[in-house]
Amino acid sequence: ARTYATHELALFLEEKKLALTAVTGNVLRTFKAWALARVKENPRYRGDENRAKGTVNVKLKWIYHFLNWCQSNFHLPAGTIGPI
Repeated sequence: ARTYATHELALFLEEKKLALTAVTGNVLRTFKAWALARVKENPRYRGDENRAKGTVNVKLKWIYHFLNWCQSNFHLPAGTIGPI
């Protein structure tokens, strides 16, 4: 799940032509809507909106872990996702 979540973030950033250093709370909110639309477009989607939102929230959890790691190891500026 972790690798897939970060891969999906990379796809999003590439599609939007954004660098990882451009990630902010607003960008993550846009990603959340983008990822939810992708889940709903998946042929395995069965119409359960709450389950789809749960799937996106799990992805966001792993993305926050990744961004926190990046920020903690000086790959992103301090304060990108808040204090650590």
